[in-house]
Amino acid sequence: MKRKVMLSFCLLLLIGCTDPLSEVESSLLSSSEASEEIVADNFAITPVIDTFDFDLLNDLEYTFYDDAGDIAFLSGHNIVASDYEITDSYIRIKRHYLVYLTPGEYELDVYSTTGQSTLSFVVLDKNNEYRVINHSFETGDLFGWEASTIFKGERNLLAFTNDAVVAHGTSAESGPYSGNGDFLIGPPEGEDLATYEEKIGMLKSSTFTLGGSGYITFNLGVGRVADLAYLSIYRASDNFEIARYSDRYYHREGSSSKFGYAPYYKADLSAYLGEKLYAILHDCGGHSDDYVTFDYLETYHDPKPSIDIGGPVVNEVPTFALSYAPNQLPNGDFSLGLEMWNVSPNLGWQDTSAFHVEAGILKSNANGDAGRGLIRSSLFTIDGAGYVSLQLGAAKGARFDKDTYVSVRLYGCNTEIIRFTNDRSDGTNLVTYYVDLTKYLNKVAYFEVVDNATGSWDTIFVSDIKTYYEEVPDFTGINFANNLMY
Repeated sequence: MKRKVMLSFCLLLLIGCTDPLSEVESSLLSSSEASEEIVADNFAITPVIDTFDFDLLNDLEYTFYDDAGDIAFLSGHNIVASDYEITDSYIRIKRHYLVYLTPGEYELDVYSTTGQSTLSFVVLDKNNEYRVINHSFETGDLFGWEASTIFKGERNLLAFTNDAVVAHGTSAESGPYSGNGDFLIGPPEGEDLATYEEKIGMLKSSTFTLGGSGYITFNLGVGRVADLAYLSIYRASDNFEIARYSDRYYHREGSSSKFGYAPYYKADLSAYLGEKLYAILHDCGGHSDDYVTFDYLETYHDPKPSIDIGGPVVNEVPTFALSYAPNQLPNGDFSLGLEMWNVSPNLGWQDTSAFHVEAGILKSNANGDAGRGLIRSSLFTIDGAGYVSLQLGAAKGARFDKDTYVSVRLYGCNTEIIRFTNDRSDGTNLVTYYVDLTKYLNKVAYFEVVDNATGSWDTIFVSDIKTYYEEVPDFTGINFANNLMY
């Protein structure tokens, strides 16, 4: 069979055209000015690897010979130049393109200076649509996952990097840590553990459609404080957090999770069958065992799995007693004690009695500086001028900017939109801070007050929260709350 190739395209290659491939491709496919054509034979392309496996996440590779001339580009199925690599002897199609193709058989057109040919490949059906990409980190890196920092945008404080994908070891106590397969998320080999524990961040999976039995499984270890280290599942259509799980096995007597072992958990999400979901792994703590080991997020099971090593999971998504959200936070002045506020009962805090109210001030020092915990407000609507204010005292320990802080989170997605602390601390005297929430007008939000430290001055005082101003309040820059997340 013969193919027709435009002479003008060949001339461009012969004079060493340096235009991007996409521009060359456009010239070839759309030009109607060439009046002379040449006829060239097809050239042979030999497959080396022509089957893509969603579990292996392999590239595809093909060889060709001198009769192919200089291969210019591939086309078809929305492939672009960054999706493949061409050398003088082979074509490689990259996995980052292949993972988003549905299972089946495919053909791509291959254009060169001597003609046109095709290559074919198969995408195996491994229930790809229902599973996250690189679910067990067997690529040895974070391929398919998106890492982000939550603390002042500082990349050196990011917990989740390619270095944190480590090889499994036989002894969890000596590290590397143990999970499933050849790799997992954990402290990088050779890095000081205390340094790694201080790092924080989030790790987001690809989107998947929940299928099969509606059960998911995962390995999750360490994570001393459930409110600071957990796996969340979100509905993609509205980013609503439908489930949150922590490593409850860590708190069993003699638990191997304390040494990095990541127990295997299963969770029933069958109420969301057919919906598109994604997962985010959270590491928000900076002290001893405030990190996670994580592996093998399998989101397709048919039938449902029977094994449950870590014990039953508990959905720890925040709940609120009041379904309505006025623009002024109920009991923002603490005149009613802790009414309308909820001390987190989740595992890992010192106890549930660190917070108390004294003379209209919320304090986390019921047990002295050693007390730790998290307390959550009821809901309020961001309204009026979009500003809120409150008074902060104490919170002046060595790492107050990570350990004793106030967060504002949006209801539903539970996204932290601002985190601030008493960076102008005046001892136990209260300092007024104003917070700009104008970007989130008409959204429903809530406060979280966190004390995750036990040293001197590692306690936090909060008072006089106002969430509605009809007009922008009059304040100086010194009273503006600095957002530690940006």
